[in-house]
Amino acid sequence: MKSRRRKATEAELDHLQRIKLMACARCGQGYPSDAHHVRLGTSYKNHWATIPLCRPCHDYVGAHGRETHDLEEQLLRETLAVLYPDEKLGTLLVRAGR
Repeated sequence: MKSRRRKATEAELDHLQRIKLMACARCGQGYPSDAHHVRLGTSYKNHWATIPLCRPCHDYVGAHGRETHDLEEQLLRETLAVLYPDEKLGTLLVRAGR
């Protein structure tokens, strides 16, 4: 059976690399971080909707699912504002699927 997941574009790969070079958005631990995909009402992974998390925080968020959803959305907004300060947050959230 073929995978439904499409390949990431060059821009998405660049974005993911930038995410991995950031400190953890939850606890502040230094890089490298995992790129955690934030689910924004869709069942697929949107590479723009990612936040940097250290391994312990990534494990915690993954284990607590819905309990951490609001926190993940807030951290996504903060992450996008840091990475792309010259772009409007609304435009970035549309790109991220929100």
